[in-house]
Amino acid sequence: MRTLRRAQGHHRHPGFPSEVVGKTFDMAVHLNGLVHHVPARATETVLAAMERVGLAAPSQCRSGECGFCRSLLMAGDVWVEPESDGRRDADRTYGFIHSCSSYPLSDLEPKVPPGA
Repeated sequence: MRTLRRAQGHHRHPGFPSEVVGKTFDMAVHLNGLVHHVPARATETVLAAMERVGLAAPSQCRSGECGFCRSLLMAGDVWVEPESDGRRDADRTYGFIHSCSSYPLSDLEPKVPPGA
């Protein structure tokens, strides 16, 4: 429960775009060769949305630091709290996110790595 409270509180971060609070977006999650459509609230992480519907996506630290939940964002936009953005520069450049610390700002299409 600690993670859910933390995730829900990020919409209060001064940099979080207030215009998306209260919105829900569609995520087309590519996981283990299938595409799962998941409703994702702007105030929950991509990982929390996947877990809420029973998808078993990889995770460890749940704070954006370890990279275990690293996924390719094929389409869409996310918000990441700058202070906890643990992605490498190359990951940012090539469109990778840490699903545990990324919040949807639009419909998304993340690809979770095989073996998750």
